[in-house]
Amino acid sequence: MKKAFTMVELIFVIVIIGILSAIAIPKLAGTATEAKKSNMSAFMGTLNRTVGPILWANNISTDKGSIKVVSDAEFLAIYTDIPKGLVNIDFSLCADSNATVGVKIADINTEALPVAEELYCIDGQITDPPKFAFSADMNRSLQNN
Repeated sequence: MKKAFTMVELIFVIVIIGILSAIAIPKLAGTATEAKKSNMSAFMGTLNRTVGPILWANNISTDKGSIKVVSDAEFLAIYTDIPKGLVNIDFSLCADSNATVGVKIADINTEALPVAEELYCIDGQITDPPKFAFSADMNRSLQNN
């Protein structure tokens, strides 16, 4: 006598696989976007904690701490990896150091990250390093950092 699966057993296995995939696929669909958001947040943190103070310190004696003279993204790449979705970084657009609101210095390519965000900056001065934040809603946090 041949041993084989019955039709009921096969249908039962197919139903279980369908239930598992119905649960797993939606959870996995959002992970790429969340990973890209986390990458952008890590980049902003790197700008605030490492890159900004380095650029600021390099320019204290010549430009009173202003990073507006650093407009080349390749120079930024020396200190950190620039996320793929970030385009047109231009430090020369930073707001004056006494500004209450930052100025947009970069866009995020919405094809790489389906979130409309921008990188904002307030320039450094002799006593304070530059400050960076993402999106207009986070502009207020520039003053609190």
